[in-house]
Amino acid sequence: MKTKNLFFWGIVSLAFSFSSAMAANDNPPWGESLNNLRMRATLPGGNVYKKGGTVPIQIEVQNIGSEPIPLSSLHPYLQCDVHDLEGNRIGVTLSSYGHITPWEGSGGNLDPGAILKHLCHLERLRIPAITPSEIQLRFELPTIQLVPDQLPIRKYSNPLSVVVNDPIEFALKSSDLPEKWDEHLTLIYREGGSIFWGEFVLEVRPSGDATLIVSGRNRTEIGVENGTYQYRSLSSELDRLLNRLRDFTIEKMNPHDRRMYAVDLVEVHVMISYKGKTYLGSYQPDHLISPEVVEFQQIIHDFINDLKTRETKTSEESVNDNALDTIRQSYRQPLEIE
Repeated sequence: MKTKNLFFWGIVSLAFSFSSAMAANDNPPWGESLNNLRMRATLPGGNVYKKGGTVPIQIEVQNIGSEPIPLSSLHPYLQCDVHDLEGNRIGVTLSSYGHITPWEGSGGNLDPGAILKHLCHLERLRIPAITPSEIQLRFELPTIQLVPDQLPIRKYSNPLSVVVNDPIEFALKSSDLPEKWDEHLTLIYREGGSIFWGEFVLEVRPSGDATLIVSGRNRTEIGVENGTYQYRSLSSELDRLLNRLRDFTIEKMNPHDRRMYAVDLVEVHVMISYKGKTYLGSYQPDHLISPEVVEFQQIIHDFINDLKTRETKTSEESVNDNALDTIRQSYRQPLEIE
């Protein structure tokens, strides 16, 4: 009888431990806090990367203070540290995720206790192509530190463990692109990096809609005032853009040997994704000028000029804060605050 009781309570204990582990996975701990913000990350689709697949990462940012936090005060895009299981950083700098985040270009606030959610994808992070079979990711809180003569204070989300069954492939070439823009193609272009130059980011989604966010000053090269602009149903403009991208050999920009270049003394980040293949480029101002990057920059600037001349939407139709919800409805991941 005693043996049966021990067996029974052993099963109960095991079941309780299993249910506790499941609950812990459903509700992972929050990361470190900074400036009344904290962040956590989860893996709603599993943690195994396979060639041609995706690993979605759910990001949550919460205001744990007593006052609203302006969304404009947050760093516009996500950054993360990548480590092996021994805690060694892979790469020397923070990896970035170039998509427009829900808070970028927003004039709203994150109220006390509210949670802002955003879904991103592993294969679109700028991490080294060669990684171990299992890595850990920690996303940096999107706070901007402006303390004179001090290094930035960085705090992070909880760590995420990801199994990499196949090498993360950044192998998209111009020849891979379709004849016409279709529902599998995404393009992100981000240019900027200084207070003087400001920044602008263009995101063209598979739906054929595009968003342009402009901040800072001296944006004379694209002739667009600060603000958020929404463009819909860009069939002819997108086909012209795609033709230029097909004629332009993406591989000329070649990020694989870690070369970096300057373009008009600003940073440039490029992401093009099509049917599971991704091209990522990152070009910094402290290296030599690349004619190929300058050419790509001109392609994007010409596309923005095409948008400005459209009859249905002009560059004067800057979106105000009251219309923000309309914009977010067209995002694959809309602005979501709990």
